[in-house]
Amino acid sequence: NDHKIEVLLISQNPNIKLVNIVNVVVPKIVVFDGSNSLWKIAKWKKECEALNLQCFSTREQGAFVYDLK
Repeated sequence: NDHKIEVLLISQNPNIKLVNIVNVVVPKIVVFDGSNSLWKIAKWKKECEALNLQCFSTREQGAFVYDLK
């Protein structure tokens, strides 16, 4: 029973594994905001790659803009 969501926002350096989250929700994109440490973002980006999930880091790439249309 996958629940599809548009955006999964990760903030404040949670101690999570994305594989556990995508067993419950399936995001179109995972966004890491600037409150996360770069080493955690790097770890999560590798997880996203392994899970074939699109991701975006505001800390590295700037503002995240998403068209909901």
